[in-house]
Amino acid sequence: MVQSSSRRRILGSVLLVLAIVLAIVLYVAIGTHALLAGAAPLLILAIISVLLLAGWPWQAKK
Repeated sequence: MVQSSSRRRILGSVLLVLAIVLAIVLYVAIGTHALLAGAAPLLILAIISVLLLAGWPWQAKK
């Protein structure tokens, strides 16, 4: 169980870093390409839903 919970923490951290990087990339992309501005909310919702499905950070705190 210890390995499982540490793997979840690592996975949660990796997902958080990916979400932050994607948010920065989206911010830059929206600034340069107006066409992507319409797709950005969908991508942000997708990132949030992936984090919720992974159970981070609630399962990692238990």
